[in-house]
Amino acid sequence: MNNATSSLTTVSCWLELWDSPGTGGTHQEYQQSTSYVGDALNDRASSIAFL
Repeated sequence: MNNATSSLTTVSCWLELWDSPGTGGTHQEYQQSTSYVGDALNDRASSIAFL
């Protein structure tokens, strides 16, 4: 997944993506599935958390 995420699918939870390992750097929360994670994280996500 490192630096290769462009879209995501969620199932009954929120997801948060970060552009640095260990949940650091720029981040964005997602409540629902999305076909494009946005310019800030497209092909840059390095860590994820389930909220």
